[in-house]
Amino acid sequence: MLLILFLSFLLPQQPIDPHISITSQANTYIEQIKLNQQSELSFWALNELYSSNCGISKVISRTISQSGSSLVQKIFSTYDCTSKQDEDSLRIERLKFYVSETGSFAGILHILSLSLPQKKLDTLHDEFNDKWKQSLSENEISLLNAVKNRDLISLSEINPKYKSFVLYSLLYSNHSASYFDAGQFKAIISELNNRDSDNLSDLENSISNFSLLKAAYETNRYQFISTIFNDLISSELYPNSEKKVGIFSGLDFALSYIGNFSESLYLQRNILIPLSEYYNQKSRTDYVLLQQSANLYNLGKYQEAKEILERLYNDSESTIPKSQLYNNLSLCYKQLGEKNEYTNFLLKAIQEAETSNNQEQDFYKVKLGLYKNLFVYYNSIGDSSSALPFIRKAQNLAELKTDDFELGSIHLYLGNYYLEKFNDYEKAIAQFQLAENKILSSQNYFSKKFLLDDKIALLIKMDSLSQATKSIQAIKSLASQNSDTPFYIEALIYEAEIAVLKNNVQGLQGTLNSISIYPLKDLKFEDLIRYHNLHATLLLKKNKNREAYTYLKPILDQIVERAQGSVEAQTGFWTVEKEYLDSFELMISILNKLDYQEQSIVYLDKLKTINDASLYNNPLLKASKLTESELAEEKKLAESIQKLRNDYLSAEESSKQSIKTEIDRLSAQRQLLTNKVTQTNTEVSIPIWKVQQQMRNDEFILHYTELNEKLYISSVSKENTTLFIQEITDEIELLLNQTANDLAKGNTSLTSLYKIYQILDLKSIPDYVKQIIVIPDNELYRIPMDILPTKKPNSSFSFGSSSYMIEDYSFKYFTSLQDYLENSRNTRATSETDFSAFAISYFDDFQEKLPSLPFATQEAREIQKVLTSFENKKVFTGNSATEQVFQNQLTTSKILHVATHSEVSAQDPLFSTIYLKSAISNGTKGDALYAYELFDNQLDNDLIMLNSCSSGTGNYLQGTGIMGISRALRYAGAKSLALNLWEVNDKIAAEFATNFYSYLNNGYSKSEAMRQAKIDQIKTGSADPHYWGAYTLIGNSNPIIKKPVNSQFVLPILIMAGLLVGYKVRKESSL
Repeated sequence: MLLILFLSFLLPQQPIDPHISITSQANTYIEQIKLNQQSELSFWALNELYSSNCGISKVISRTISQSGSSLVQKIFSTYDCTSKQDEDSLRIERLKFYVSETGSFAGILHILSLSLPQKKLDTLHDEFNDKWKQSLSENEISLLNAVKNRDLISLSEINPKYKSFVLYSLLYSNHSASYFDAGQFKAIISELNNRDSDNLSDLENSISNFSLLKAAYETNRYQFISTIFNDLISSELYPNSEKKVGIFSGLDFALSYIGNFSESLYLQRNILIPLSEYYNQKSRTDYVLLQQSANLYNLGKYQEAKEILERLYNDSESTIPKSQLYNNLSLCYKQLGEKNEYTNFLLKAIQEAETSNNQEQDFYKVKLGLYKNLFVYYNSIGDSSSALPFIRKAQNLAELKTDDFELGSIHLYLGNYYLEKFNDYEKAIAQFQLAENKILSSQNYFSKKFLLDDKIALLIKMDSLSQATKSIQAIKSLASQNSDTPFYIEALIYEAEIAVLKNNVQGLQGTLNSISIYPLKDLKFEDLIRYHNLHATLLLKKNKNREAYTYLKPILDQIVERAQGSVEAQTGFWTVEKEYLDSFELMISILNKLDYQEQSIVYLDKLKTINDASLYNNPLLKASKLTESELAEEKKLAESIQKLRNDYLSAEESSKQSIKTEIDRLSAQRQLLTNKVTQTNTEVSIPIWKVQQQMRNDEFILHYTELNEKLYISSVSKENTTLFIQEITDEIELLLNQTANDLAKGNTSLTSLYKIYQILDLKSIPDYVKQIIVIPDNELYRIPMDILPTKKPNSSFSFGSSSYMIEDYSFKYFTSLQDYLENSRNTRATSETDFSAFAISYFDDFQEKLPSLPFATQEAREIQKVLTSFENKKVFTGNSATEQVFQNQLTTSKILHVATHSEVSAQDPLFSTIYLKSAISNGTKGDALYAYELFDNQLDNDLIMLNSCSSGTGNYLQGTGIMGISRALRYAGAKSLALNLWEVNDKIAAEFATNFYSYLNNGYSKSEAMRQAKIDQIKTGSADPHYWGAYTLIGNSNPIIKKPVNSQFVLPILIMAGLLVGYKVRKESSL
């Protein structure tokens, strides 16, 4: 961190001006020649500048004409720049003339190191010898011959007085590998790095820095190169020539390769782009811009990366192949949530590809990649009907090319598609078999690995353990043939997992013993977790429960810490791996054996709070808060920490503590950076006693966690805890999914809802309970608990005669126990505006096809009227409901009501959108505000209500979407969020919202206001839960204003006060 700040202080922040810098350099070189100081090196540098471009030679010519050096004037006037094609040859001719006239030994060595025909080299060598041999030492004559003949050079042969120039010449020669071996490269690096800079001129130091760069580059010492970056940038006397552009392009590659993105960006912006543009190197400029966009992308600066790529794409003279731009630009669109742009761009690219007659192999790969990308994208948003045609097109294309490798990959795609999308084992295994027939005939080792890995995992799921064992043997054979120890160990891990499934403890022990003879350091993190899970399982099966807990706890700690920093850009969720969930499930089993019920609930809640911590590590959020230098440093720290986590999991017990200490040290450094993103220190482990301490006597927490086909139902009261595990059978899974879908469509089945009431055993809630805190998961986000019937209904549609949980209990909803703790306090804050509403009824001018909301505007006005206890109320409707006004009101409003379309995305919660008008068009065009764009605001809203939510892919919201938008708004500072879980009739939605606000106006808590509005709907409107059950409140439920004193109590008090006053008056008058 200190290094980055130091560099930022030292380096100039403005791009160089090529004209000014080149003129300044030329003046310096000529002055050095006039003073006979480093004259041969100065002449070489001047010649490099002059030879870079005929355009700048005119600028330098004026300086040369005023130099007073007759030799320099003669050389450059004799060999004046005539055309671009002659630049290189004229460069050599000038240097030959200078060498011939001065006898410059370093100069002739430089010429002889160039790639010239051997006959010409011999001639140059002989001509120099004829004229200057008498002034040369035997050592110099020997060195002259060695350079000409491309022989190995001894460093001791080079005289210190011209060593800087000679080393530079030899290192930048195309024959450097002939002059120096690996040992000498190492010696050169050591010598140059430890040189006495004070005894060298500025020009010599500049040249030496570039020599050090080349020696390090040739030996792939990229990390070392980063340590001399500042010296290279500060080498102001190295000529700003075309050659420098090429050298610094290599430096740029090295910096990007090791993840020094901020230094790379500095180099690109301040040196490479200005110089390459000055020299009209269009292809070089375009490539640097492409690399710049890649650096920005890697730092999470997707918007900036997109803008550069769009500029390249729209440049008709761009030298970057369209195929690269298609791929890179589409990735930016995807990461920014610009779904329409992403699909439109890919479809346009496909259209161009399909109409093109380009038969090149690269273009074939481009088309194939485009088809695959669209298949993956449509599949990810649940649009199978759009996805399949593209993978079929990819298959047809690969068949035309008889490309077995790609055909195998496509069948692998399809196998996973049928498995993950439809749980169709038969179709999946059939596709895997087709993939195997194609891939095994190819020579692609990695594809064979992936195929066998996926196939074994599927066979184990299918309980085809004997078939899986055969494939394991195939892995062993393949891994042995390719000396791939990690893959061989993975096969053994599969064997051990099959032993667990067979309850073969002896077999498990034997396989783990086999694994223990191999080094584990090269295993992937996920495979290391699998290995440690097996060890803990063995201890559990041997009834060594305490040992199993002690063994697994630090492993889970590493998983949690890794997960908090491992987050997908779009979803904002941690990357869930099956191995991680298996570890959690195993820990719960161990804790149950130990009868540590409270600790079990803590671990179950960790699964939910990980997402809160991972939100702060989201690239979009970090990119908006940290500088490029800080982003690059944070990224490098995260990578180092991850490597150490792998080391920790594969280390001997004696080494683990020191590795853990180093992990903690780097994590603390990283925390200093991430504190700029958020000052919230998420407490991942919430002790149950802390929760109970805050609970009221009549409160009851129901905490649901779905994990590996089990539903963990935890309950917490002021004094007790319970944990019940419900197997999620196919029947239960279908019931939950179908009930939620039917509820959203308006096909409510009370019979199904009552079955869920029974499965969750809600009749066992203690009699003293008045308020239930619900922390749902998955489908239970979509089925609010308050709509469940408490008694068996007369029929599936007897809505009016049924009793619902909402009538017996008040409900609060949270995303985790931590969320409950943080949002149960009174947090009344003063706001500039009490109530702001945004309402749009018609959406004809929006790019998206959005249905009208005719009652939205009326809804906002009616709510404004009922909020009589609030003073400052603002309503923005139609064209005045712009994104800019919305952003302004966000930070100043106590209540923010949104009666326009909003889309909560389950796949990409951070790209959940609120549709508003565009300020740029004065409200005449539609615009979309993404959830992540709220992160730049410091919100302090007591309540945000989204009263017309949709999912974008269906007529109901999913749990991930609800949780995602809730977390995003809570992070931005909102206390609570009210939204509808499925689409509701516009008129009913308006009436419900108005009723809800009328209760808030009377001082009811948000949760009680929601409850009363629902009960009113049951009594006076339709009792069908589809109409009143859609609304949920997540977060702080405390009242927004104090409840007014009831008038029926005010009058008696006033009367009593009057009687007392009268009594006093009468008493005083009687004295």
